[in-house]
Amino acid sequence: MKKLLFVLVFMSSPVLADEPVHQYGDWLVTQSDQLNTALTSSTNHDSRFIVLQCGVDHKNCVLAFTDPYGCNEGAVNEVALTVDKHYFGISTTCTGNGWKADASQLYNGEVFGALKEAKSSLTANFGYGIISNYSINGLSTALNIIDGQQSNFSF
Repeated sequence: MKKLLFVLVFMSSPVLADEPVHQYGDWLVTQSDQLNTALTSSTNHDSRFIVLQCGVDHKNCVLAFTDPYGCNEGAVNEVALTVDKHYFGISTTCTGNGWKADASQLYNGEVFGALKEAKSSLTANFGYGIISNYSINGLSTALNIIDGQQSNFSF
């Protein structure tokens, strides 16, 4: 059931609807003519997802978190992202259905670097009583694809 929900959320985006979806561990990845996207669901909150996205030029990367309860569009929230022993206080802005941080909030690539090297844990603390854990199984491969280190899908 979790994987079905996962695919339905992923495919609900019009940009992604016509693109093939590939799975790497617990991460789904797609490449379109505009965006490279990877996402996974929280391991302890099925309705929460983390989304990593870069333009096809592998620039302008963003990090986003879905929020099933929504939020006030334009509101700002600091999300405490912990990758293994690395801590990042990331300023995010509400998009209406979740929280988004653009490239300027990602510590000059340090966040994606830590994510690529993750060995044990990935956690987001939203600061209002919600702490979501995410799988790192397949994360490194997914990031290599969306940021251009691996330009095609391999099976």
